[in-house]
Amino acid sequence: MPVLLDPTASSTPLASARGRTLRVGLVNNMPDAALARTERQFINMLEAAAPDVTIQLSFYSVQGVPRGELGNAHLALRGYRLAEDLMSEDLDALIVTGTEPKQPDLRNEPYWPALSGLFDWIERAGPSTMFSCLAAHAAVLHYDGIERHRLAEKRCGLFDHTILSGHPLVQALPETVHVAHSRWNEVRRADLEASGYDILTEAA
Repeated sequence: MPVLLDPTASSTPLASARGRTLRVGLVNNMPDAALARTERQFINMLEAAAPDVTIQLSFYSVQGVPRGELGNAHLALRGYRLAEDLMSEDLDALIVTGTEPKQPDLRNEPYWPALSGLFDWIERAGPSTMFSCLAAHAAVLHYDGIERHRLAEKRCGLFDHTILSGHPLVQALPETVHVAHSRWNEVRRADLEASGYDILTEAA
């Protein structure tokens, strides 16, 4: 089934859907040059993951993320709304992406107040949420005080990950999967497990 863009957030018309429809919000905080590419990647992922479900997708962005003319034009073209607006929406699921960090401590980023407010709402009343990229680091920092650690060198490439759990999210995957990374920082397994997180995959 298709991913349909919310007509209130895009010029693309919403077709009549038969069967089940899920309303999903994408809080796309990626840098200007990656906004459109990130939309396409998540649309492709949703279509592959839920072939028998119609997905109605709407776009949001966190206030305070630095934007230039290119980014602001794209947000306007696609009908992005502020993340605070989704709190009045009846969403079934939410995806929150990261952005390029400028500060060693994420709490010093200009968008941190808006992002932490979004995290608080998700914990209090929000739908099931997937945090992608830097948003995952920001979420565990906000919820559990888990700090990032600087790597000696940048990790960039495809890395073999071993499946560690029989969790439904990974039970259909092969024993080893390739996962792309491009980052300077990590959060550590011991810190995550001490806060009650289940580790589903791991790479040396």
